[in-house]
Amino acid sequence: MKKLILSSILAFSFATPALAEVQTTDITEMPAGLYQLDASHATVLFKVRHMGFADYIGRFDKLAGEIDLNTDKVEESHVSITIEAASIDTNNEVLEKKLKDADAFDVGKYPNITFEATDLEMQTETTGLMTGDLTMMGETHQVTFDVVFNGGGVHPMNSKNTMGFSATTTLDRTDWGLDNWVPMVSADVQIEVHAEFNGAVTDRPFAK
Repeated sequence: MKKLILSSILAFSFATPALAEVQTTDITEMPAGLYQLDASHATVLFKVRHMGFADYIGRFDKLAGEIDLNTDKVEESHVSITIEAASIDTNNEVLEKKLKDADAFDVGKYPNITFEATDLEMQTETTGLMTGDLTMMGETHQVTFDVVFNGGGVHPMNSKNTMGFSATTTLDRTDWGLDNWVPMVSADVQIEVHAEFNGAVTDRPFAK
């Protein structure tokens, strides 16, 4: 039995690709072109303060997006994200129903939340600012994200050039008409985005 278990572990180990290591933290070393959001490795979190006691955290489960990367001038790259508003997830079915109805996100009338970058500014090799138009419930306002490029390289599972990012911002939800339960629930909302984007398949160990 012990030999069988050991054989199974060894077989699994050899069949499983080695964990990838980030091959660059310089985004200009990544191949230019179109990268699609890997929705299975992407998260949009939101955080509000509940009655001053603690932060309440939720997320959206369905999103899509793309980056058209210009490595000659990163600031001229294009970024867009679309979130399915009805995919809001608070681990509370009663609250989710209230958030989806006409008094809140009104997902029947406004099914999508979109973000289109209008200005990108590199601050260091791995950090920058991303300003863009955030549209929800028929209202559009500019927000600025602090962005970190976590790194890039070739994904060992699909051989695609892959980039990973984290981004944060704080917005006033009442600007978009989301004034439910203020001030018991804070008007300020902290947003966190964690996402991987996949580009073209490459047969090279790393494409500079």
